[in-house]
Amino acid sequence: MLRNAESTLRHGRHGTLGDMGLIPPRWYLMLVMPSCVGMLLLVFGLGWMISRVRRGDGWARIKPAAAVSCAGTVLLYAASTPMVATLLSGSLERMTPYLRPEDAPQADAIVVPGGGQSAHVSSDGSIHLQGGRGTDRLDVGIRAFKAGKAPLLVMGGGSFGVTGGDIVSEYMKAQAIAAGVDAEAILTCGEAKYTTDEAASIAQLMQPLKVKRILLCTSATHMPRARGVYEHLGFDVVPIPCDFDTRGRDET
Repeated sequence: MLRNAESTLRHGRHGTLGDMGLIPPRWYLMLVMPSCVGMLLLVFGLGWMISRVRRGDGWARIKPAAAVSCAGTVLLYAASTPMVATLLSGSLERMTPYLRPEDAPQADAIVVPGGGQSAHVSSDGSIHLQGGRGTDRLDVGIRAFKAGKAPLLVMGGGSFGVTGGDIVSEYMKAQAIAAGVDAEAILTCGEAKYTTDEAASIAQLMQPLKVKRILLCTSATHMPRARGVYEHLGFDVVPIPCDFDTRGRDET
């Protein structure tokens, strides 16, 4: 894994502006991002105000434009605060109650979506793979497997952002084997960019095995969307949320 990644770093770049998050992969989602909506309102309001002032309109006719601009400013500020981020995260996390892996019901497979992993490139060109926030998902999946909740552990896809390097599922598989999981009990998904295409690949992977009920191990904020995707594909989903961003009811 490291040799492949190091070779890539020596022979070419391993990321683009889009990969680094400047532009969302699905760019049109920017139109509904609070920060983008706030900026659009602010710019629109300022332009409207300037046009009114140039026409010599009085305050009564300028006031609506000023209100739009102020609304954009407030939205832009609010969307940038930890308080709003915590409230939004908490609203998602409360949709799925916490469940210990050892208390989960029996299932046909345990699914661990990719995501949260990262790669650090040292000054000498060597690359170091890190589990990051995805470690929590994997740990929960391994705990469920060791508790005998399902005979199969399925790893999601993803990329470390290094062209030609091993995909996330292979990294997670290696971590699971190191933790004592039998390699024969692990299935790995191919490359994936989104939850939707990852789920479709995993569904195709499990189809010959007649998997119906799955234990889904993913971040609490990601769980509502991920659960919906897998249920849409026809699976009976038992969610095991992890990697909580908030302290729940004790959040202040």
